[in-house]
Amino acid sequence: MGRFIWSDIYSVGIPAMDEQHQRLFAMLNDLHLHGVEASQTELARTVLDQLFDYIAEHFAAEEALMAEMAYPALEEHKTTHRQFVRQVLKMRKQERQGNLNFDVLQEFLMDWLVLHIKGRDRDGYGAALVSERADTAPSLLERR
Repeated sequence: MGRFIWSDIYSVGIPAMDEQHQRLFAMLNDLHLHGVEASQTELARTVLDQLFDYIAEHFAAEEALMAEMAYPALEEHKTTHRQFVRQVLKMRKQERQGNLNFDVLQEFLMDWLVLHIKGRDRDGYGAALVSERADTAPSLLERR
């Protein structure tokens, strides 16, 4: 896995959410950087812990935004978040037991986040919010 470069094709049209997504990708890049050498395992673990914590924080912020805008697919979106968290916790346990390949983990995280952001986020709540900007979105966007 190489470095991930942010592009506007990942933008959901909400600056605060885009900034959070960019931070997730930067953390994945850090994980890649520190996971390359076996001697960096402890540092990679620290970055991984920070990434997992931030993902939970991001999901909470994203779900709060969707709830505030009465996004009709909120429950489905929450379900995908919970499934992701379960998979990440499983991989975190494997890592703690020394049974996880960092390349596999990184590939899983990047694939999931890219597909989720471009699909469910950008084409889901991002598109819904953009279509309603004239009515309710300005107040939502100003507070984020």
